[in-house]
Amino acid sequence: MVVPGSVRNPAAAGTNELLADGRPPACSADDVLVALGLATVGRAGGPDRRPLPSPDDRRVLEAVGWQPVSLDQVALRTGLGVAELAAALDRLADTGWVARHGGWYERVAEAGP
Repeated sequence: MVVPGSVRNPAAAGTNELLADGRPPACSADDVLVALGLATVGRAGGPDRRPLPSPDDRRVLEAVGWQPVSLDQVALRTGLGVAELAAALDRLADTGWVARHGGWYERVAEAGP
């Protein structure tokens, strides 16, 4: 990663050349967190500060899909028990990966890498 510099500053010529060669910019600490996989990029292109789902929760998130589904539907897709599944969906809702609408769950954001 490269911290960009002013094109008017001769001392920044080297870093700006690295940017021109395709190195990713590091304009903030958030850029570094995204590059390290400690954050994901949100919908507006900025870093997403939500914690990444655990592998088990990510499996549930993928089973939810992009259409509203019931707890029973996700249970059929994952093969998990209702108690374990309900806990995973609660964690995903609490961290902002799914939204709850009555008895329905819907994915609201793409999971990171």
